[in-house]
Amino acid sequence: MRWAYEHAVALVAASHEDFGLTPLEAGAFGKPTLALRAGGYLDTIAEGVNGTFFDEPTAKAIRDAVITTRERTWDSEAVRAHVDAFSPERFAERLQKAVTQLSQ
Repeated sequence: MRWAYEHAVALVAASHEDFGLTPLEAGAFGKPTLALRAGGYLDTIAEGVNGTFFDEPTAKAIRDAVITTRERTWDSEAVRAHVDAFSPERFAERLQKAVTQLSQ
């Protein structure tokens, strides 16, 4: 998978995922995601930062998203920075903060 992400231009994610993990995997390599506007992708993709959406899983919608994305230059460092917010370290920090707030 590392080779695939390293050599990809972008990830196309046309299925429904509850969490939206694949955009985070691609983003760790600085690659944007073109995703179905549904499910967990809504949580892990910041449109224009680490990806963009299409509204239906059809060949035409995916094709249009690919063409639009080809015309755009993505900032791979911004993509990586966005997905870093979902790292285990950031999760632990947010969880500790929430626990601290509850115990006050």
